Amino acid sequence: MDAFKDQGKYAKAEATYRRTLEVYQRVLGLQHPDTLTSKFILAIALNEQKKYAESTKLYREVLAVRERVLGHSHQATLTASLNLANALYGQGKCAEAETMYREAHALRQQVLGPKDPDTLAAANNLAVVLERQGKFVDAEAMHRETLLILQRVMSPEHPDTLITAYNVATTLLAQGSLAEAAVMYRDVLEARCRVLGPDHPETKKTATNLAFCLR
Repeated sequence: MDAFKDQGKYAKAEATYRRTLEVYQRVLGLQHPDTLTSKFILAIALNEQKKYAESTKLYREVLAVRERVLGHSHQATLTASLNLANALYGQGKCAEAETMYREAHALRQQVLGPKDPDTLAAANNLAVVLERQGKFVDAEAMHRETLLILQRVMSPEHPDTLITAYNVATTLLAQGSLAEAAVMYRDVLEARCRVLGPDHPETKKTATNLAFCLR
């Protein structure tokens, strides 16, 4: 089934996943692990097609059962909670998504540790939804926290580190802190020129933002 998804044929994948889910529900029951996995995969296919209302409904159903059966800190539960938050964000339900992201981030820190890639992804998603709501001070704090970890765990010039440093600069820009944003953008620009090259779109975007701060 993954072949459909990998090829981006989400409509065809959706039809396949629906048929599979119907069989599993009839044969195995609603709460069987294979049924829940099938429902979760269908939700992913729906989400990729921006069918957020239905994907949200399915994610909620999967999450409710996994929390009850597996517990809040199980990896499968953590994954379902983050996907639900992503679906809510896709619908523009930022306040609810923020709540879910905060819970997901807190649980991942507790279960996986602050340096785990899934924890860092949850931190990034939380920062993004904070930005979307204009909570730039809080978003900056989240991005800075992630940046410090990435600089230690990865390297100062790792792509993920540079993306996060860029995000810090962007939150500073949104707050009107042009001088501080310019320092961050300049550091990112120099690193991206070395790592990606001067003609890479991300390098050019950074240069444009730096120029804006210096105008």
